[in-house]
Amino acid sequence: MNKGGVVARYGVAATTTIVIDTIVAVNATGYLVPATDTAGLTVVGQSEQNVDNSAGANGDKDCDVLAGAIVDLATSGLGLTDMTHTAYILNATTLTTQGGTVNAIPGGILLWIDTVNDRGLLRF
Repeated sequence: MNKGGVVARYGVAATTTIVIDTIVAVNATGYLVPATDTAGLTVVGQSEQNVDNSAGANGDKDCDVLAGAIVDLATSGLGLTDMTHTAYILNATTLTTQGGTVNAIPGGILLWIDTVNDRGLLRF
């Protein structure tokens, strides 16, 4: 489920593949990469398309990103008390608590969580 937001276009980082409906971030040079628990990344939203720039240089290909939206994502280690707090990036498809990460890359605000199915609604 995706609600609201705007679509923005970002240049994809060199030697990078973006998968549709995954969390994406910009790196220190401003190019789009899959979101990971890596220092220097800033989450910008959810990818709207598959983009293969694995053989390209920075910005050779672009990717549309849904920003400012509410999206349904997998969770790991999050509970009911984490609702309305910041959720952190574990990888491009999963959110976790700050304690579940090394670099504490914020993904957005956790609005709702299904602890049985490990799913949550995140607002970027």
